[in-house]
Amino acid sequence: MTTIILPNQTHATFSILGQWFLSGWKLFLSVPFKLFGSCLAIMVTAGLFQLLPAPMGILASKWVGAMLGAAFWPVLDQLSKTRRLSFTGLSTYSGWRGLPLIGLITMLPFAFQLYLAQLMLGEQGIQLVMFGQIGDATQLHIASIFAAAAPIAMFLAFAPAFLLLGHSTVIKAVKNGMRMAVRAWKPMLVLMLINAFVLFLAPYTIALSALLLGPLLVCVNYAAFQALRATV
Repeated sequence: MTTIILPNQTHATFSILGQWFLSGWKLFLSVPFKLFGSCLAIMVTAGLFQLLPAPMGILASKWVGAMLGAAFWPVLDQLSKTRRLSFTGLSTYSGWRGLPLIGLITMLPFAFQLYLAQLMLGEQGIQLVMFGQIGDATQLHIASIFAAAAPIAMFLAFAPAFLLLGHSTVIKAVKNGMRMAVRAWKPMLVLMLINAFVLFLAPYTIALSALLLGPLLVCVNYAAFQALRATV
């Protein structure tokens, strides 16, 4: 006789996710302006590189954005522990030399976006992603391409944390991060869908969905990492 335990599994999944959101929400509320300011600074800094001639501009922007996103983990850790940010405090973290490589690795979601754009729109998809030429692309096309980053980003979400908070090498950080995400795949899957929805809404909201919800979601990612790390 087969025993159905799906309801219990579902309850456990949402219970874990609820704990992550509760911890992330508390962190977000403790320093909301610093989080918004830091996230906005990352977006603006990475965006400035798109002023360079295409396609180098978009590639440089994504690489710099990925490195700054990785570097945000020590910022979150410091804000979580001290509610303040100081460059002296950031110097106590290790792994900074691995940022260029971890940045390249965490650009994989962008590579998948480019692949999906090519499947959906052919050569025009490549022109859209690499050169910003919209052509006949609709908002639905652009929203779908944005959201396509979420699945691969889920597997790489914790790699920068292991590099900069866990004192790992780049290769070990990627392996440990993926292993952690797979081990908690059910709540991570739901979190990935939430992130995908926020990204999907970006073209329809002039990126306000990502700007307003992004700081909270990075806090949730930090809470997830700390919770899963405690169980290792």
